[in-house]
Amino acid sequence: MKASLWIFVSVVILLIIGGVSYIVWGGGEARKDSSIAGFNFPDKKTDTPISVGTPAAQSVVTPINNTTQEKDIVGSWTVVEGGIDEEITFSIDQSGKHTFSSYSDGLSSFTNCPWSFDGKKLSIDCSYAGIKYQFTSVSVAENRLVFSNANGEGGVYEKNH
Repeated sequence: MKASLWIFVSVVILLIIGGVSYIVWGGGEARKDSSIAGFNFPDKKTDTPISVGTPAAQSVVTPINNTTQEKDIVGSWTVVEGGIDEEITFSIDQSGKHTFSSYSDGLSSFTNCPWSFDGKKLSIDCSYAGIKYQFTSVSVAENRLVFSNANGEGGVYEKNH
């Protein structure tokens, strides 16, 4: 009798903990405030907190340089903070085709995704994987690529040499 009571009380406690967890964390969904779901990283140039890499983050990365051109984005980049993946590559072939690829742990995540940059907005279309990125704050300065959107999604990357 005592063993069954102990099992019953244990199950009730686990259900209560599970219920509280569901309420606090929204059933697995990220909360809307960056204090719980986001990661705030200091900007090394200004020591201003920026939030990157999570849709729940509310702040936007401030551009370092507003004269960024398409040619500045082309190349291979390694993540410093936040980001899409550990390494990303923007390329333009001889026919003018723009392709984006990304890698994590040495394995490709996205390959041959079309991308464009109009001087203000960086668009990456990986619709074959159900993902389209639109970054409205984009800058390249001192071999550092910084991009984000109004939801705080984005990243900071350093150019590979």
